[in-house]
Amino acid sequence: MFFVYQKPELAWYFTKARAADPEDGRVVDKLTSIAAYV
Repeated sequence: MFFVYQKPELAWYFTKARAADPEDGRVVDKLTSIAAYV
């Protein structure tokens, strides 16, 4: 997932979003999956 690797602050945010709200985590997982293929 080059997108996350290039933006470590986003990786941190995504991790926090998952920890804070599992519902949001599912959305974040989709966003990171999309980013990985872009």
